[in-house]
Amino acid sequence: MGVTNQPRLNFVGVDISSIHVEVQNQYTNAEIKHSILPKIILPKNLPDNFKVVMDVHIESEGYFNIKTIISGLFILNMEMEDKHRDTFMHLNAPAILFPYVRSFISTLTSNLGSSMGTIIIPPQVFKGEIEVIIESPQIED
Repeated sequence: MGVTNQPRLNFVGVDISSIHVEVQNQYTNAEIKHSILPKIILPKNLPDNFKVVMDVHIESEGYFNIKTIISGLFILNMEMEDKHRDTFMHLNAPAILFPYVRSFISTLTSNLGSSMGTIIIPPQVFKGEIEVIIESPQIED
């Protein structure tokens, strides 16, 4: 089986910019709530790049609270129709980044010892419009 490059969307990599873990009590089968809020960041000085930033919050009231911000950098071929570009940015890119988020949370929680068990975030479906933030251009020295 041959492998081909995707000429329209390239995934550069993942960055974890913030992690906060607070454990109040040893976890014992209480309800776990999670939210994943994706955003798209468009840098003004690099029009073919964008980031998908996922703000992840997982908690079990009285037991633990986990907050992390994880982003993925993508390069997009700008010579495509707007509707295809929007699909890549709002659907495909979050779907590409999510397994990294899911894996990170599972690894993090499994390494916290006896304070909690491994948390596996259920699969997510990203659809619809995601908030887009346009960054200010970077000032060169």
